[in-house]
Amino acid sequence: MIFFLSFSVSAVWAQQKPLPDFFVHRGSQNSVSISWVNNFGDECIQLNVQRSSDSLTNFKTVFSTPAPELPTNGFTDRSVPAGRVFYRIFYMLNGGAYYFTTARQPEGAVAIATDGSNIASTGMVNPNPVAVGGAMVSKNVSGNMVVHLQTPDVYNYRMEIYTLDGSRVLFSIKKFDDEQLILDRGSFLKKGRYRYRIFYGEKEKETGYLDINQ
Repeated sequence: MIFFLSFSVSAVWAQQKPLPDFFVHRGSQNSVSISWVNNFGDECIQLNVQRSSDSLTNFKTVFSTPAPELPTNGFTDRSVPAGRVFYRIFYMLNGGAYYFTTARQPEGAVAIATDGSNIASTGMVNPNPVAVGGAMVSKNVSGNMVVHLQTPDVYNYRMEIYTLDGSRVLFSIKKFDDEQLILDRGSFLKKGRYRYRIFYGEKEKETGYLDINQ
């Protein structure tokens, strides 16, 4: 009885906050990129990406993030089976509350800028390709920011995004789990130019600006 009450209070608290959103896009070589927004901060203690051949049953976890508290993050599924696939995200919060998002199928492919001028499209052409700040950052067709790391040793990278006035760090991505990460524009409360810095080890690898148009 005590456990039930504790769970109910946590569940009600979770429902009062904006529900997290996630995005599913087809990539190159039959891969699928899944990105999400975490509105719960440190209250989120577990986050799993799950996949199924239908939208109701037989979901299996394909990825569990080691940093569920990050405001935005993503994962690229490179072992997508043939046929239809659906994805959902499982969240667990402090206090025991947990739930699943609605299942989604992959949308059209994400366009990624490989350098300052050339766009390597993976199936859908971006009518207004933008290399926002440098070789590793671009906008996709949905207006979200795409970070595409230049080398596969992603554990050596970290990223800082600053407030509009540049006075402090707004988001800090201390660890990358994949070569590609999609930053949802909805995570930025105001439109404008946000400075970012990408580090490789202790060395600054790239700096520039994210143009957020909401």
